[in-house]
Amino acid sequence: MTITADDFWATIAAAWAQVRGGARALSGLTHKKSYVRRVAVAATNVLLPDMLKALERSLRAYAPEELRAWDAHLQAALAALERPDVRAALRSPSDEAFLYARAWAVCAGRAYYACVEREPGAYGVHDQWEEGVLYVAERVYEKRHGKWA
Repeated sequence: MTITADDFWATIAAAWAQVRGGARALSGLTHKKSYVRRVAVAATNVLLPDMLKALERSLRAYAPEELRAWDAHLQAALAALERPDVRAALRSPSDEAFLYARAWAVCAGRAYYACVEREPGAYGVHDQWEEGVLYVAERVYEKRHGKWA
């Protein structure tokens, strides 16, 4: 099976769907009112560890080449946000912090990601980061197939 960008985003959405309150938290991230977004960010952060566990469980069904393709889509999504205007909106003081902030935006789902991509100054949330998603495909791969090369 070929993993498409739609498949990639579907795995993120499916993982959130397995988390109680996940859909509600994500819907608040794209709200027009900034105070609703702030509450949604807090809820998302609380639920994010459970979402990552659900994501890892779903990726266990993937073949080695599918895990690599999934990771390639993750890398492409991160690269698409590697822009000066996004960095300014996320207020990332270092390259590492900027990577983790972009990873948080990916974890927050396709709708939020699209808002940040389109209007980073309006939707970019600063001081948020996520590192674990960067290694989820690699972790699953190594548990099932050996060293990720």
